[in-house]
Amino acid sequence: MAERFFAEDANTSLIKSRQFGEYMIKEIAALSGVYDASSRETTNDLLRRLTTQQVLPRDVADIFHAIRKVGNEATHEFVGSPGEALSALKFCRALGVWYRRTFARDPNFKPGPFVPPKSSQEIDKATQIELDALRKQVQQAETELAAAHASADEFEKARAAAEELARQAAEESAVWEQTAVELEANQAELGRKLAELQQQAQAQSQQAQIELKQAGQQAATRLELDERQTRRLIDVQLVNAGWEADSDVLVYQKGARPEEGRSMAIAEWPSKGGRADYALFVGLICVGIIEAKRESVDVPSTLRQAERYARTIELSTEERHPHGPWKQGLEEPFIVPFVFATNGRPYVRQWQTKSGIWFCDLRHDTNHPRPLTAWFSPGDLLDILKTDLGAAA
Repeated sequence: MAERFFAEDANTSLIKSRQFGEYMIKEIAALSGVYDASSRETTNDLLRRLTTQQVLPRDVADIFHAIRKVGNEATHEFVGSPGEALSALKFCRALGVWYRRTFARDPNFKPGPFVPPKSSQEIDKATQIELDALRKQVQQAETELAAAHASADEFEKARAAAEELARQAAEESAVWEQTAVELEANQAELGRKLAELQQQAQAQSQQAQIELKQAGQQAATRLELDERQTRRLIDVQLVNAGWEADSDVLVYQKGARPEEGRSMAIAEWPSKGGRADYALFVGLICVGIIEAKRESVDVPSTLRQAERYARTIELSTEERHPHGPWKQGLEEPFIVPFVFATNGRPYVRQWQTKSGIWFCDLRHDTNHPRPLTAWFSPGDLLDILKTDLGAAA
């Protein structure tokens, strides 16, 4: 239903995606033997508990939080764009792949490319570009599949089988939609099913539960998110740290500008030779640059790009920190004091260069890049600005 409504009614699509995530969280808790039907804990509280108990890897929990956030806004504020709905669908699909690799004990499952739902003429330009790119991926996968088959007959049989399945699914769509409505209405039935899963999980050995957590961690390392999805995850992380962030709305080209009394992460801020993914402003002053890359990219190397933007970013006099620029002996000194690079993944020591938030204080040569476990809040950065970290180092 989330796919069906993504173009015509993005608000409903987002609500359905949120419901998908909420039920999956409860089912994961039950399968792990930690579901409490009598508890009144919220979905957010359950998410945090599962993360603390290491049932959910933080990478996966962040995706659940992203779906929950936009779904809550859709429910309570009656908002939602096709772009947000498409992103939620892609997140749901990523969770489904992780779930199968973990709980179906199918670690080598290969899902193929994301197949986008059909769109309407009202889709915004950015989402339409994303849909076109996704369709090209599907076409490429089909071409590769055809080349891999030993004969055209075998490929045609596979295509015919797929078309037959699609036809059957279309014929049964009304039944499935009615089933979805009944499931939502029948919370008692859902509770009974979760209780059964909980009992089955409790009967498992402790070793089996440990292996399940290990399988979840391993599957999390293979999450496949593109750059736009990564940006949405980073938005959620920045908001949780106290920043205003929305890489679809708070964009320089769309008129976003720093304001007194606000701490904003403004996307696509111009510099010489490119645009910084985010410029961090506390009030009117730019205090940081963030470069965000998709999950497979080496993170520390991305800091060099952020450093280049910290030298060449286009800021008015009132947007520059009064103590800058720093390292004035350089041909191009740093206009902005702090740089960050991330791919949205939480920091894991074993995958040091492929995870975490990497940070560097550019004010002194003795300061070196280092990983962070969480984003600095606006207040944190102001406190660091008051401290001479170069002398401390």
